[in-house]
Amino acid sequence: MTYYQWPPATIAKSTISTIYENLPAGIIEYLDMFFPDGCDNEVKINVYFNEVQLFPRDPSMSITGNNETIKVAGNERIETGKLKITINNTDIAYSHWPIIRMQLNSSNGSWLSGSTVNQPITQKATIWDKLRNLLGGGLRG
Repeated sequence: MTYYQWPPATIAKSTISTIYENLPAGIIEYLDMFFPDGCDNEVKINVYFNEVQLFPRDPSMSITGNNETIKVAGNERIETGKLKITINNTDIAYSHWPIIRMQLNSSNGSWLSGSTVNQPITQKATIWDKLRNLLGGGLRG
């Protein structure tokens, strides 16, 4: 089992950020996205695998949220390829910092990546929830 977390990176107002990650064949057992308070459904996330939109399934849709964690996957089988995540901040006034976490059960065992973390998602979520509570829910000005 390999756990990934794309750490909070501030997505500047009115910008699109793209994350790429080469993945081995396996099963995406869990993929979730945390939208801090203040995102107000203005941060839109799409997940692609080998340039085909994986989440949400409908290419005209995006995943959005506000002060919530949204689970978007379970038991999604993939071949070796490239994961691409686009984060579109349509908010013209504020920057935001969504967090994306994934658990991959790889057919060739765990592998190392700069974005790989060694704790299960449930433990990392607890840390981020504590941090969010400490900051009063978000960073919106």
